[in-house]
Amino acid sequence: TAGALKAVVEEAHARGLRVTGHLDSVGCIEAADLGIDNFEHSFGSCARDLGMNGKPGSIPPEPASPKAQAVIERLVRRGVALTATPSGLDHALSLEELDLLHPTVRERYLQSRLGGPPTDPAFEAGVRRLERAFVAAGGRLLLGSDPQDNGQIAGFANHHALEQMVEAGFSPLEVIRMATSEGARFLRVEGQVGTVAPGKAADLLIVNGNPDEQMKDIEKVELVFKDGIGFDPQKLRESVRGLVGWH
Repeated sequence: TAGALKAVVEEAHARGLRVTGHLDSVGCIEAADLGIDNFEHSFGSCARDLGMNGKPGSIPPEPASPKAQAVIERLVRRGVALTATPSGLDHALSLEELDLLHPTVRERYLQSRLGGPPTDPAFEAGVRRLERAFVAAGGRLLLGSDPQDNGQIAGFANHHALEQMVEAGFSPLEVIRMATSEGARFLRVEGQVGTVAPGKAADLLIVNGNPDEQMKDIEKVELVFKDGIGFDPQKLRESVRGLVGWH
């Protein structure tokens, strides 16, 4: 409820914390006015304000429409960030990804694909158009992958999210910043992570390519450093082969 959200925001802000939410019962303009800091799934959380009913064929309005303009203007004015979570569920898992899944989860995934992609590509494209308009108006867009058992695997989903944002019209460097420095700034941890600089955490991806020019190169990971310790990606994948998705 709006009352519960108001209380959460006030308590969190009193302690210097940020509040993010996947909205449903509260509209995004109302949530923005109550002081929320971020929406998950970007404009997917604005269904009520944008006139989307969630039924098949319901797609977001065009960015130039009065409804979309009103929402974008209010969010930018209130300084609310949005986290884009491009689903990628219309893209089938690769053979390598399928091989990582636990047999039970792999079978469930393959059965789910028989009915076609679980998300509407037209809906996803509409959300991406609104995100571009939001950024052009001065809004802060962050990036997440929202991995889940129905076809998005942690790690792989990160790569797919980056690639899909480039496909949607953002430049590779814009997308890299969304996923690194912008996220760190929003979470107020930019002094520790988000960019490569002396004194910051040695959490690094060593890639054989130029993802700042060709985002597909982000998949060519040769080494991963976490807290300064190097890991072999191939060995990491081998260690979970046939186990991913099993709880």
